[in-house]
Amino acid sequence: MSPEQILLGAIAFYCLEKRKPTPRERELMDIFSNLASLIIAKKKTEEILRLSNAVVEKSPVILMRWKAEEGWPLEYVTENVSQIGYTAKEFLKGNINFAQIIHPDDLDRITKEVTYYSQQVIDQYTQEYRIVTKDGKVKWIDDRTIIQRNKQGNITHYQGTILDITERKEAEATIRFLADHDH
Repeated sequence: MSPEQILLGAIAFYCLEKRKPTPRERELMDIFSNLASLIIAKKKTEEILRLSNAVVEKSPVILMRWKAEEGWPLEYVTENVSQIGYTAKEFLKGNINFAQIIHPDDLDRITKEVTYYSQQVIDQYTQEYRIVTKDGKVKWIDDRTIIQRNKQGNITHYQGTILDITERKEAEATIRFLADHDH
């Protein structure tokens, strides 16, 4: 049985001679059965996680987990960060921190907003700002962040998603231009 009391299979134990198992043998069989069910459940969970990661890696959404430190170094990022020209290794090895890719004209505003949300205990927020890709292109992103705190209430991490919204921003700019220049 799994921890959720779902039957995962059957295990048979055989003796060379016909006899009932001793209490110690029964105890060992129970321990073995429980261990086997935990291993099977873990493997199933790993498979579900692998399938979920496959979906994320093929999506336009990039998952990130930033440390609550200066520059917001990344502790986790999905491989599809390659959409913006970087590799996950560049971030995870500390070659680049997240603040370094935020457009210089937006960095101060973003830093102030994160500080405000953190101090006001607003643990979930959305921001729109520009980043600079590895090849120097400017892209707009939608950043949806959740603040993670420890038991003492101190921020340990920021985690969330970023999504390229450059096309939407360009369409909005075109609509504004046409509205302003409509004769």
